[in-house]
Formats: sequence, structure tokens, C-alpha cells
Amino acid sequence: MKDGESVAVTHLSKALKSLGCEITLLSMNTSKHYFDVTQLPETYNHYHQIYTVDVDNRIKLKDAFVQPFFQKTSYHVSRFINTSFKQQLITLLKTQQFDLIQLETLYLAPYISTIRQYSQVPVVMRAHNIEHEIWQRVAENTKFLPLK
Repeated sequence: MKDGESVAVTHLSKALKSLGCEITLLSMNTSKHYFDVTQLPETYNHYHQIYTVDVDNRIKLKDAFVQPFFQKTSYHVSRFINTSFKQQLITLLKTQQFDLIQLETLYLAPYISTIRQYSQVPVVMRAHNIEHEIWQRVAENTKFLPLK
């Protein structure tokens, strides 16, 4: 567990498992928090299934500078839009039944329309911290346009 989000996700999923829930995890294996899935410790055995998709979400200065002029999507959100992740999500939604789908970050919001297309179960989004406030402060206090 490399950050607060992964700690929160793990603790919540363990609590839900202790209440009798069956948890399937679909996770982006990002460049910033990359991990070798084959090396997951035994403490992750509370998940019924784990699926990961490698996602290169590194900040690219050229894209950060150019994108705000041509797209409506936030550059920070766009770094988490990934065709392979979307396809894995669709596969899971087509092949499994879920009672609830929980999104663990605002960066997964672009996938809500895909979820709605393949499932009618409730979708819950949980924000873990004040990262949006951090980015707001960066934008307000920087003169470097790509960071805005």
C-alpha cells in the first residue's frame, strides 16, 4: 500500500468482506503507483477477484500545455482515461452481476457513462482526501500555464 487511497480501499474492502460481501476489484496499475500483481501479499486474499490494467498516467508537459485549448476534459482527469481499462470494465459488467459499483476517486468519473450503459446498479463515488483543493491552490498560485 503506497498511499492513503490504497490504505482506505483495503480497509473498506476488508470491512465489507467481514460483513459477508464479495468484493471484486478492478484497479488501474498506474505508472506512479505501479506494483507487481504477482507479488501481492496474502493480506489481499479478502478480494473475491482482482483485475488490474496497466495505465501510463505520467504527466506529459506537452499534453498538459496543449490539451486545455482543445478539450473540455481536465488534463488531470484525462490521464486516467484508458481504452484497455474501459474494455476490462465492460467485460466485467457483461459477465458478472454486481449489487453496487464503487468508484474510489473522481478520476474514474469518465467511466460512469460506460457503467450506465452496461449496468443499472447504484454507482457510488468516494473522495479520499482534499486533492481537488490542492490542485485548486496550485492553479491559483502558479503562473505556469500547463499547471493551471
